[in-house]
Amino acid sequence: MEEKNTFSYSPRDVEKAKRIRKEYSSEKSAMDELDEIGRRVHSRAMIPSISLGLISALVLGIGMCLSMLTSFLIQGIVIGLAGIAGACLVPLFYRKRIETEKSRVADRVMELSGRIING
Repeated sequence: MEEKNTFSYSPRDVEKAKRIRKEYSSEKSAMDELDEIGRRVHSRAMIPSISLGLISALVLGIGMCLSMLTSFLIQGIVIGLAGIAGACLVPLFYRKRIETEKSRVADRVMELSGRIING
């Protein structure tokens, strides 16, 4: 007689399989869509803000380098101050981008959250 192997999976394994199945499923729940919208809003604000911060840091560095040369001292200071100003504007720029993105997706978020809350 052949003996068949039977496997018994733990509840943790079953939950993991359900999570993976849900990830590959083409249907998305309202909560999944809300999470995705939230991530998208923050990434659409974060990427340009980080870019502005990097450019400002580079401008500041160029200004510092130029200010070390005696013939370009004033130009270096002016360029460095422009870099500092750009770096100071990054948080304001980020908040403004968040507000813009939130207002763009507000209707969809209200619709999805209403569907979740009201059942």
